[in-house]
Amino acid sequence: MTLFLSYLLKVSVCTAVFYIAYILTLSKETFFKLNRIVILSSVLASVVLPLCTLKITKGIIVSQELAQDTFYGEVTGEHLFAPSVSNTVWTDLLPSALLILFLIGAAIVSLRNLYGVFQIFRIIKNSSHEIRSDVKIYISNDNVIPFSWFRNIIISAEDYKTNREVIIKHERAHIKLKHNYDLLFINTVAIFQWFNPIFWFLRKELITIHEYQADNQVLKNGIDARKYQYLLISKGTMQSFSIPVVNHLCSGNFQKRIKMMLKKRSSPNKAIKVLLLIPLLAIAVAAFAKTEYVVFPKSLTTEIPKYVAVRIAYPEEAKNAGTSGEFHVRIKSENGEVKQAEVVDIKKYPNIPSCEPLIVVAYGKSTEKPAETESVKGLASIENELLRAAALLSQFDNPEWKNGNHDFILPVVFELRKPKH
Repeated sequence: MTLFLSYLLKVSVCTAVFYIAYILTLSKETFFKLNRIVILSSVLASVVLPLCTLKITKGIIVSQELAQDTFYGEVTGEHLFAPSVSNTVWTDLLPSALLILFLIGAAIVSLRNLYGVFQIFRIIKNSSHEIRSDVKIYISNDNVIPFSWFRNIIISAEDYKTNREVIIKHERAHIKLKHNYDLLFINTVAIFQWFNPIFWFLRKELITIHEYQADNQVLKNGIDARKYQYLLISKGTMQSFSIPVVNHLCSGNFQKRIKMMLKKRSSPNKAIKVLLLIPLLAIAVAAFAKTEYVVFPKSLTTEIPKYVAVRIAYPEEAKNAGTSGEFHVRIKSENGEVKQAEVVDIKKYPNIPSCEPLIVVAYGKSTEKPAETESVKGLASIENELLRAAALLSQFDNPEWKNGNHDFILPVVFELRKPKH
């Protein structure tokens, strides 16, 4: 329950951040298609990002003594079996109360949306209709503001007589651009974000962009701009029957729509501002990152090197090539069996537990500078020896090793010294 409420809060925070970024960067530009994609992507990212948390693995070495609590003194039966006493306070009830409040709000929004769909079917059922090539036009005797519902256009009888060609072109644009699918998505998310005012602002921006796109299509089809703007103003000031789950002819802010029609097209170079949203994605991912601690028993940091020490050898090829240095083997095991071993760059794994270093010393270092091929062979022989020795840990008879899954680094230093005289 608490996790679900926490998730809803994270979605709200993401929505607010993306909304503010959109308003500051793209909201006043005429990139209608781009802006639509940005808003829909922002809502989708807000829903998904809190679920896709990045796990940061950090190893910690724990002594066996820390795995239990120790008590001193006389322990009586009274102490062992005394019931715990807890006092219920308002903070204990708060999550349940918030969940109930959320469910009530979600139910109200859901019923509102369902009632809107019911209204659409009722209007369609009680209307006459005509079929054109790609749409059905329903003519209602009710005083409805014209709207489209997938491939259906609903228009009042009065508007059909006076402004049908302009209105049909407008609603056809909504259908062609598939705006109803956007609304279906955004209204579904609204059920879970009804309490978030920023989400409703973002939804309003999406609806306004839908209208910008439809208006642009109408004007491209040769409709007189002044006549069309006057139609919007006259419809916007009328008291008409409207439905909340669709785009109406006068959806959005019609004054902003008129200003956008008159506005000069934005320079394509300004579209680069969308790149400013990328850092927000990175910040959101980092903000929701979780640290996962991998416990590695302290005793194994010394026992594993001791076990490997008597089973590893300095390869002859490495001695002949004069190859030496510090190497790091990352080992993954499950219940005492080595599943993976590889020689790695320790800088890439700063958070993985590490054993005590194992030092392998050999004498008789070559005095001549080895050829490049010999150096390569020397390194390869050391890596092969490290992997061979790591595989032998599958035979390591140690309770802590066998009764757990481990991921750790084994540092091994190969050191060549001059022969003793």
